[in-house]
Amino acid sequence: MQPRVSVEPGAHLPLTRWAFPSSRECIEPELVATPTMGMLLSTSRKLCTEPQLRSLVPRLPKGLELVGAACSEVVETKDGAVRTWEGNGATLALGRFPEAEVRSFLLKEMPAQLGAAEFNGAAEAGWKVFVLYPCGRGTRFVEQLIEKLQRAHPDAAIIGGIVTGEQVFRMSGGGVEAAAHGVAGLMFRGNVPLTALVTRGCAPLSSPYTIAAAQSPEVVDRMLGRN
Repeated sequence: MQPRVSVEPGAHLPLTRWAFPSSRECIEPELVATPTMGMLLSTSRKLCTEPQLRSLVPRLPKGLELVGAACSEVVETKDGAVRTWEGNGATLALGRFPEAEVRSFLLKEMPAQLGAAEFNGAAEAGWKVFVLYPCGRGTRFVEQLIEKLQRAHPDAAIIGGIVTGEQVFRMSGGGVEAAAHGVAGLMFRGNVPLTALVTRGCAPLSSPYTIAAAQSPEVVDRMLGRN
């Protein structure tokens, strides 16, 4: 499949989205700067297997810190319209803050210390923004994680959301980590032109979903991150 590319250039955060990246050569001509951070969301289990993710690494810009997830549904806004899809597809957002440092991490369980290697330097001073994506049993310790980050970085903004899917992952330094249960995150320091906001009272993007049948209580347990 050839990539569908649309570019929204900005002074600091150019974005590119496409259905499936076939090669780095198709991406880079559309970018106004080399991206340093990314988010990949996919409704395809096949795309998010670890071997497939490893095959994507050489197709992405070098030096990219990327986190992502396999989701049950992807929502995208473009030209004032909202669209969703649940079939096989993916969306990728790439960005760059020229005066900021970005790192990624993936926690499969809650480390005892913020200085643990899994945190990739989260205990260091100066981090201003954290983006967290818990999945599965990662929702059990994400509140504890937020408390640790707030104590270490009281002025930092912490944003994110629960992944309603089966997996989170990160790509960094040519390597790939993936987990069915855990928290994937990005963190920024330096000049980070981001503002964290929570909107309230917005109209829903889709109609409510109702569970009509289930083979066992495990379905509900999985939705609540209890298995």
